[in-house]
Amino acid sequence: MINIDSYELALIKPVMKSIANLGLYRQNKAALRQGILYTVYIKNKNLIKIGFIEGLKDLNSFLHATNLELLDKRIGTKREFELIKITISEASKEHLDSNGNYIYSNEIIKLLDVLDWPIGSSKRSYKKKLVR
Repeated sequence: MINIDSYELALIKPVMKSIANLGLYRQNKAALRQGILYTVYIKNKNLIKIGFIEGLKDLNSFLHATNLELLDKRIGTKREFELIKITISEASKEHLDSNGNYIYSNEIIKLLDVLDWPIGSSKRSYKKKLVR
């Protein structure tokens, strides 16, 4: 006779592993959703804001509504944005203001450039100072 209970017990572990892996796959896939990484400059306060937004139309409407100057943008993931925020907060806490924006300085621009964040022509200003 075949003992059905022993077969069921033998199958539970691989099935549960598969369910757990499927859950991890779904979480990772959601975190890797692509969008646009951007850097904007707030002129009147001398601040820069980095961010992630789902689509180009959303970015254009955001910029139009807030009258911010777009420094640069590129395609990236939400996870990349979160990791950059954590890295910047650990590397230079003095550059962060209360709203999550960064005080514009050569140090923060250099850090963003090293981290391959889109900063556009802002990187020229700190490179000129390094050469001199």
